[in-house]
Amino acid sequence: MYHLNEIKKLIPQNFSKFKNIFKLILYSKLFLNFFKKKNNVIKFSNKFYDIWSKEIIKDKSLKKNWRQKYEAGLVKNIDSHFSQTNFDALKKIFLYLSERYDSILDIGSYDGYFIQYYQSFKKIYLSDITDHSKIANYSFYKLNGLNLDIIPDNKVDVIFSIDTFIRLSPDILKKYFLSFKRIIKKNGIFICHIPDMYTAESYKKSFTMVDKKFYKNLLEDDFNLIFDNNISMTSSFIIGQKK
Repeated sequence: MYHLNEIKKLIPQNFSKFKNIFKLILYSKLFLNFFKKKNNVIKFSNKFYDIWSKEIIKDKSLKKNWRQKYEAGLVKNIDSHFSQTNFDALKKIFLYLSERYDSILDIGSYDGYFIQYYQSFKKIYLSDITDHSKIANYSFYKLNGLNLDIIPDNKVDVIFSIDTFIRLSPDILKKYFLSFKRIIKKNGIFICHIPDMYTAESYKKSFTMVDKKFYKNLLEDDFNLIFDNNISMTSSFIIGQKK
């Protein structure tokens, strides 16, 4: 639990629970549109494999990332998806962890954009659902979009994922998280961006409809956990340390 407390100190605490509740009520119209949202979520999660497989091909051809704006042939980060993530906090967390652990696995590494923030680790493993995510000089696991069976036992000290789990179905999320106990080494850490239906922006963006209790039921026996809404404005992060 010591590392979790230290990590928490590195994250500015700006999240307002009151504002979140107000926005959640506003976006959900007192949850009157809950079932419509849920149906939209299911439609998207059922075809995420094809969507992301095609998206990375397009982005690589344009030399951009889907999180960025692309106007008049130029990539623009201003007011983009990137502005909703606290990269300074992530960089501090990774620097802290890399001084204590050797290896990190990025699940959903896409075009490798986030390597710049965790490159202080001695061993870096990337993973995604297409070979287009392979990057020279980095170990790569091609995932099947269904489970993490391809990744060996006790492989890494740290698992990181951002903007990947938010669209996965609850069944796939369950398989992924239950694999963490097997994949992460003793006392290892995971830092994952997750869908949380009671985070207002997650609800608004129609991310997968699960809540914090869903993750606690899967993980609490094997990991100490904290939930954070300050790293990303779009949804929660869950950070866990293996017991």
